[in-house]
Amino acid sequence: MPENVKEFAITNVGAVGSLDIKLRPGVTVLRGPNGAGKTTAIKAITRASGGGGSLEPKRGAKAGSVRGPGVVLSIGKKVTSTGDPVVSLGDYGELAALIDPKRKGKEAAAKRRLEALLNLVPVEVTDDLFLELAAGDEEVAGGAEFRGASLDLLAAAELIRRTANAVAKDHETRRDQADGAAAAARERLETYDTSSVDKAKSSVEELQEVARTAVRDLTRTRDRREAFETLQARRLEIQASLGARPEYEPVRELYKEQKALVAALKEELRQAEIEEARLLAAGNELHKQLLEWTERKKVLDAPIEGTTAEDVEAAEEAARQAEEDVQVAREASEIQGLRFEIEEAEKGKEASAERAAALRSIAQSVWARIADALESSTDLPEGLLIDDGALCYVKPGTGEMVAFDELSLGQRTRLALEVALAAGDGDVLPLDPGFWAALQPERQREIATAAAERGAYLLTEAPADEPGIREEHIA
Repeated sequence: MPENVKEFAITNVGAVGSLDIKLRPGVTVLRGPNGAGKTTAIKAITRASGGGGSLEPKRGAKAGSVRGPGVVLSIGKKVTSTGDPVVSLGDYGELAALIDPKRKGKEAAAKRRLEALLNLVPVEVTDDLFLELAAGDEEVAGGAEFRGASLDLLAAAELIRRTANAVAKDHETRRDQADGAAAAARERLETYDTSSVDKAKSSVEELQEVARTAVRDLTRTRDRREAFETLQARRLEIQASLGARPEYEPVRELYKEQKALVAALKEELRQAEIEEARLLAAGNELHKQLLEWTERKKVLDAPIEGTTAEDVEAAEEAARQAEEDVQVAREASEIQGLRFEIEEAEKGKEASAERAAALRSIAQSVWARIADALESSTDLPEGLLIDDGALCYVKPGTGEMVAFDELSLGQRTRLALEVALAAGDGDVLPLDPGFWAALQPERQREIATAAAERGAYLLTEAPADEPGIREEHIA
């Protein structure tokens, strides 16, 4: 048997009683009517080639078996194998989806093609890789609540995209709130005479102390004024009742005369002594009145140093001006507070806007980081890369980058086969029958040629009217 032919023998598995199949590089199509066991045969070969999937013995048989190159599977309630598996296979339809995703619209087609690529080339999403997909943004990575969850690369990227957009929306809400706060502060600011800021001589606290001092000065001034007015009223009262100055000297002379007369007139001594006593008493009273008059005259003659009405008016004006200064300073303080509030709101608005833009950028650029993760974690075919969420190819020699769907079917097939084969340990790959049936014959031959050149074994199925299952090889 040629080295490039792979033989499989299927016995009592599913709907298949006994079937021998030979695979050659290219495309092998299993043809037969519905219920003949074509799908079972493909599953059996897939399993014998190292892939997954469940198999059951044929109804009525105790066990079944699948034999292939280097492997024998015994099919019972559990599947056991001997020998070494030759290949690991991807999902049944991922290879076809990578070649042609059959989606309307470029965006939907690009997304399905990337899903196929990521399913064919699985990448373990670790905590570190998840943070890399989040562009190192702890807020996004933490908000996504990954915490070592079992996610494929595509699901992780979608989780990051949704989280980044949700967090961006929160920051945009904060931006709008800051904008509203700034607008409200500006509206309040318009009610003030902003020249108060320039008129303010000092802080509100300092001017309030000045005003309190002015009030204390005004109180003292008013007290002095009241004392002055009381003193002036007393002076007028004294002046009205003072009368003429008492004359003491004539009485003194008369006393002397009377005393001499007493001496001369011994006989009139008693009467003279009585008169003397009276005159002495009168003199003492007049002397007392003189002293009182003198003291009262001093009050009249003493210069008055008091607070005038003009002083009171000046103090009142100073207190009023101090209160006005306090009001101006208070308005200036409120204006400065509003300006600070506006400035802080604008800063918050700008910061939230920048943060939201950065988060939107993280969400939009996640595909680029998927590409980096794929390139660092797997061996993609040379020239194959992801750009802006779409699979692209850099042509060798020219370096021209083209969209993957702009390549010819043969080019897409060759690259898809390289991806699928590099993902496993062998070269047997199932091909979606729906995809195969939708191709024109020339397109089928183009894919088969590409597979043969690559040394790949593609296996698919197609309906037929003839009983049994027959194989058709296309290369």
